Amino acid sequence: MQEENIQFWKEKLSDIRVSIDALDTEIIRLLGERGKLVHKVGELKPHVGAVRVPERERQVVERSARLAEENGLDADFGRDLYRFLVNYFATREEQQVLERTRLEASAN
Repeated sequence: MQEENIQFWKEKLSDIRVSIDALDTEIIRLLGERGKLVHKVGELKPHVGAVRVPERERQVVERSARLAEENGLDADFGRDLYRFLVNYFATREEQQVLERTRLEASAN
């Protein structure tokens, strides 16, 4: 009987891990989509100084804190996660804008 319980537990654990892996795949896919949208925003920015918009960054971080709480997570976790994401994507956007402006300057 105990072996049956262990086998049942292992199967359940395996099923749950498959579900977690599927969610992780979707999270990464969605972050990739976010990155594509940030790239489009970067195409519109005239210079690197226009990339970071502190008020918008604050709104995104605070919205994430609220969403985290609404979904059973700690608000600080939401803030920390989105501060990291905003910084990551803004850095990529800055690099994109710098490269574009360099190319434009060398073409002229």
